[in-house]
Amino acid sequence: MKRSISTSSLSRVSKKDAGVIKCESCCDPIKDDDAAKLACQSRHTLCGECSAVFCKSILAAGPMAITPHPKCSVCRGPIPSLSLERILKPDQLSTYLSYVAMHTLEEGERIVSCVNCRYHEVHSYEAPIFWCRACEVVHCVGCKAKLPRLMDEDEIEDSDDEEEYMSGQSAHIFHLKCSALSKEKAAFDAAIQAGAGMPCPGCGVMGRKDGMCTHMTCEGCETDWRYLCGLSVEECDKAPRRGVASSEPIYGHNEGWKTNPKRCPMYMNLIAKVDDDWDFTPDSDDDDEEEYDEEDIEEMCNDKFHRWRTLQKLHTLREELGEEKWRELHGHFTSVRHCDFDEQEIRNAANVPIFNRPEPRRSPRTRQRRSS
Repeated sequence: MKRSISTSSLSRVSKKDAGVIKCESCCDPIKDDDAAKLACQSRHTLCGECSAVFCKSILAAGPMAITPHPKCSVCRGPIPSLSLERILKPDQLSTYLSYVAMHTLEEGERIVSCVNCRYHEVHSYEAPIFWCRACEVVHCVGCKAKLPRLMDEDEIEDSDDEEEYMSGQSAHIFHLKCSALSKEKAAFDAAIQAGAGMPCPGCGVMGRKDGMCTHMTCEGCETDWRYLCGLSVEECDKAPRRGVASSEPIYGHNEGWKTNPKRCPMYMNLIAKVDDDWDFTPDSDDDDEEEYDEEDIEEMCNDKFHRWRTLQKLHTLREELGEEKWRELHGHFTSVRHCDFDEQEIRNAANVPIFNRPEPRRSPRTRQRRSS
């Protein structure tokens, strides 16, 4: 069985044994009739199965992953657009083409997509309601809710038609406010998205770490950085290291993290040593408790970190918008009210640290001085 891959997995050099081309990810020989294989201009090749996972991964990463073209993770060279488009599924192709179109927009333009089909339009104006020319579905541009098609007055023949007409009018009028709050809603969505990942301090590309350590290397700009604090090797605080250890100064950032708020642990699951709220280890006395390995526990810690980070982002947005505008946003959009973050949590987020560090111990001499 072939393992799943992401764009960060394609890091091997092409392997050609006696003319046989092997997949850069799974190392299996690629058949000549594999129509879904994908290769960059330097001939680094993925088999059809791994190509499908690669395509899904870069599309999930957003428009930045295909700007100005998809990149090979082995040599960072371009993957021909036509080769990629050829193996995409219809819904993936639609997403890919919309990403490509985003990079051709002029100032003030934006792409509006139908929620029911793959039809797109480029708008240079703020139209609150979108009527699809392809499938004739009507939807709110702000919240994407489908709306009833408004009847013409000459179509009204009885009381049922009149009731339907009035109901449609009310729905359209209600959703006009989505447009009035579009900037605030976009800021809310951006806060949720920012909280769900961490940006590389070098190039700004967002991502989310796996179940391994917090030392990161960006595949795009090759910046070395630390996941918890989001700082590069050069920027983060480090303990001085001497001798052989001086060749890897970054590990000094992991020293003294239990008491130094400028330092971070190598693994998030180590935080449980100082804060019980981070302890996801199953109870050994409970036979029904599901067993987790270290990667599972690290991923649970990762979820906890990103929940904390999202709350910080939402708290900042709430302060920026002000109480009145926040209540208006909260009251109008169902997705804001049911975003899985309690209003009290958001309000108090500024006072909640990532984790609780123990108070530093004072020496007897220090205590004597203070008592005197």
